[in-house]
Order: sequence, then C-alpha cells, then structure tokens
Amino acid sequence: MGGGVTAITQAQAGSLLNAGLGTEVSTASGPGLCAYGGGAAGPLRCGFAAGAATTRIQSGAAYYGVMDMSGNLMEQCVGGYNFNYGTFNGLNGDGTITSTGLFNTANWPVAGGGAAGGIARGGGYNASLAELRTSDRTYWSSNGNQSRLGTTGGRGVRTP
Repeated sequence: MGGGVTAITQAQAGSLLNAGLGTEVSTASGPGLCAYGGGAAGPLRCGFAAGAATTRIQSGAAYYGVMDMSGNLMEQCVGGYNFNYGTFNGLNGDGTITSTGLFNTANWPVAGGGAAGGIARGGGYNASLAELRTSDRTYWSSNGNQSRLGTTGGRGVRTP
C-alpha cells in the first residue's frame, strides 16, 4: 500500500462522467481526489474517484482503502460536547430504523449524544480545505444529526 499522502485534488462538477448515476466517476486526475469547496455542486457517489485502473492515492482512499474519509459528506459520529461515554454500550445496530427515522438499538444516545448534539467530522462537499481532516473538530457540537442536511451523511461500518 504505501505511506500517507497529504496532496488533495479538488473534484469539479464538470469533471464527472455519468453524473448523478450509480456509475458516477470523476474524469479528473491527481492525488487525493476529493469533493470539497463547493466544486462538486453536491455530494458525489461514495468511491466516485475510484476506477479499475486507479491506485489508492489516486482514488483518494485512506490508508486501508476506505473511501471518502474526508470531503463529500461530513460523517456523523456518536458523542460530542459533554457526552457521557460510560452509558454507551457500543452495540452494533441492526440497520432498522423506526417510523420517525431513529435507531432501535437499546442504550444508543439520543440525537448522537452530547449536550449540543453529536460530532460531525471530515468536511462536506462545500467544506473548506481546513475542514477536510478526519480529526477536525469544527463541528464538535453539531446538531446536524437532528435534521436532514445535504452535507452530512453517515458511515455504516461493522468491526469483527
């Protein structure tokens, strides 16, 4: 795989092939292709920068190949300002939500947790370059998880 790379190439709406479709890919090239700064005019398909012939660096993937860790959509995380992590049991969800759009897993924090909401990190498609770090804490008390936002998404992952 190779080490970390800090170079970022901004994805532009004009450099998309099959825009808005499940086969959407970017025709732009450069290391760390990323949707940020409003250049993409909206979120892109996860993995939009990857193709059959792209390397991990060209596709903008993280060290272990995970796509879109920065840019495209901010990731809503559990926790946040004044959150008591001692009450979170860490159970995986089952992918089912209630009729109001909430989780159905016991002891998960309401509204992402924290007094002012959960943490949103990684920067969205309209974020500044500085907000693209996965460790960025600009939105550490974000309430984005309490409504639908075009810049905030989620990442369904499961650990063994």
